Amino acid sequence: MRFLALVALILSTPCIAAAQSAMDETWPIIERGLASGDMLARGAAVAALPQVTGQNTESILKEALSDPQWPVRKQALIVLAGRSDALATKLVGEALRDMSAPLADDAFCLIKAFKGTTGRDLLVKALQEPTLATKPALYQAVVNQPADIAVPYLEVGLLAGDELAMNTLLKAPLVKQDPLVAALAKSKNPKIVGIIFDQVQAGTVNLPSQLLEPWLKSKDNTLKIKAAEILAQRGDVAAVKVLRPLADGDEASRLKFFKAVAATPVGEYHKMLETFLAPDIPIAQHEYVYRGLAGTTNHVLFETILKQLKSTVPEVREVAAKGLVGLMGNRALPHLHELLFDGNAGIRKIAAQGIGERAQAESVPVLEKAVRDMDLDVRRAVVEALSKIKDKSVVGVASFLVYDSDPEIKKSAIMALCNANHEDALTVLRLQVQDRDPDIAREVLGAIIALAPDTAGQYIESLLVILRPDDIAKLTIRFGERFLPFLQQIASSSRSSARLTAIETVRLIPDKEVEFLKTIVATNQYADSRIAAQKRLRCISCDEGRDVALALLNDKEAEVRNVALKVLKSCGNADNAAAVRNLLTDPEESVRVNAAATFLALSQVSKPKAKGKGK
Repeated sequence: MRFLALVALILSTPCIAAAQSAMDETWPIIERGLASGDMLARGAAVAALPQVTGQNTESILKEALSDPQWPVRKQALIVLAGRSDALATKLVGEALRDMSAPLADDAFCLIKAFKGTTGRDLLVKALQEPTLATKPALYQAVVNQPADIAVPYLEVGLLAGDELAMNTLLKAPLVKQDPLVAALAKSKNPKIVGIIFDQVQAGTVNLPSQLLEPWLKSKDNTLKIKAAEILAQRGDVAAVKVLRPLADGDEASRLKFFKAVAATPVGEYHKMLETFLAPDIPIAQHEYVYRGLAGTTNHVLFETILKQLKSTVPEVREVAAKGLVGLMGNRALPHLHELLFDGNAGIRKIAAQGIGERAQAESVPVLEKAVRDMDLDVRRAVVEALSKIKDKSVVGVASFLVYDSDPEIKKSAIMALCNANHEDALTVLRLQVQDRDPDIAREVLGAIIALAPDTAGQYIESLLVILRPDDIAKLTIRFGERFLPFLQQIASSSRSSARLTAIETVRLIPDKEVEFLKTIVATNQYADSRIAAQKRLRCISCDEGRDVALALLNDKEAEVRNVALKVLKSCGNADNAAAVRNLLTDPEESVRVNAAATFLALSQVSKPKAKGKGK
């Protein structure tokens, strides 16, 4: 045993000597950093304290905790938390309630420093305080995390009925919201799943059908029905069959089935549905029954509904007009064209909506006449119907409507030109591309990209004043890799928020993300873009982060070099120490201190760190 101990000591001696040599070389830099007037240098020096040996770090840490600048205090708290210091629990708890701290960015830096569940418990406790002033920032910090980290905290708020938790989720940009919603829908808590399904039904969030389909076989009847209702609206026949037993239930249950079968008609239910056209069924529900009978060959039903169109009872006429298009399909168009000039404005509006539902080019001449209707609601419905017809013939009609004084009519007319998907619309669309309505601007840009992609780039920079992050995300989802050149253009914009949006949004094209980010790191002229790309690569993997960080050690901006050093501190290995050592004489003090901290940490690493996910 003594022999083995001696061998171990002999083998470890070079490592100990190397670490001590690094300590001797870096301590003077760290010590000067602790007394620096630069808060970034002081913060970096405090962050190095866990690797420092042979010095009175306790008094240094105590002094750092009272530093007037948050970046320094934050690093001191992280050091304390990493040691599971009892004082850290108290101080971090207080920090999570500090309105002056940038908690949306830094809350997770603090709680992740703890070992075990201490940090999580501190944040959960804070989120459970109903009147806590920092809760908005804390929830923002939560949704900024990867879905697997964020979900447990969101669940706490959602289960408690905390409106702030839900509102923060609903306001999150699509690139963050969609993964969060998908993760919450996979929760083991049925209450959470039910909450998400309710939001999907309300149309406030998106959820892929493949995450809903397994629930059709669930033993939880409530969730099974909710999932089936959603899927039925998306055309899933299996979902309608799951809802079939509701037809034998009470009025509310029947209505759920009627709405499902109206959205996704199933031929085998035609005979059963005909029985629900009886007088004892509320007349308002007949519309759904008629729609569920789509494809029927029962001419008696056709005669019945056409007779109801001539009824003197307004409600009967309205239900017949609504159900006509579902029951008869394109065969209803001649009747709808006639109803478009009915004496009742409500009927005219319903007819326009039905024509839009069928979206046939043969309706364009009729709609062109109807755009002069004296009733504003009818005119709006007519132009909206035009916007759903994807045909060249729409262009001539919609082109003059884009100058209408009513904003809704103007918007529908522009959408009609976009949906026509024809080069004849380009002249007018180019005049509308900078409309202040972001929905219009997005659709017009999308139409130009589809029809004349080589000319679309000239509009990007000016549109960034109008487009929201979600608009850029929607265009990315729509065009996929075809939108990459425009994301690259946005990433080089003079607008910082736009650049960072492009870097976030490219994750929607996962196969191209790493290549895109590396291009940003190598060629982008803006430091914040190079930093954001570098951090994202670090999140993708340590290997990607390390390779890029080594290249950025010579970046012209001190802030970029500092981020590169921090990446190497967490992802680097002993082989990288020499490159880091070169920065011990950097002209910027904060870089010298960060280099000292990183060099000291790497000197204590015995082997390369394995590939891992970013924090």
